[in-house]
Amino acid sequence: IDSERPTKSPSDYDDPRNSRFCGVSWSDASDSCKNGRRPRWCPRGTDEECRGSGVCWADTMCDISEITFPPSLKPTNNPTEPATWSPTDSPLEYSDPSNTS
Repeated sequence: IDSERPTKSPSDYDDPRNSRFCGVSWSDASDSCKNGRRPRWCPRGTDEECRGSGVCWADTMCDISEITFPPSLKPTNNPTEPATWSPTDSPLEYSDPSNTS
C-alpha cells in the first residue's frame, strides 16, 4: 500500500531565519533557548518582533527547528463545558415494537 508523500517542513533546517532570537545581547539571545527559558523568535529580523524582550539578534546559538515549546496552558482532566447534553427521549428497549426497521 502506498502512502502519501511527506510534506515539506514549514522552514528549511539551514534557513538563516531559524537562528534569529530576541535578547538584550547576543549572548542573552543565544542563552534564551537553554535552561528552561522560553525564547522569543524573530524570524523577520526586526526589533518590533521582540516586544520589550530586547532586540533581534541573528546567528544565535539557538535554532527554532530544534525547539519544542511546552503547552501554554496547564492541561485539565475535565472539559470546561459539558461535551453533550442528556437525551430528551429515553432509549428504546430491544423488544419495543417501535424498534423495527
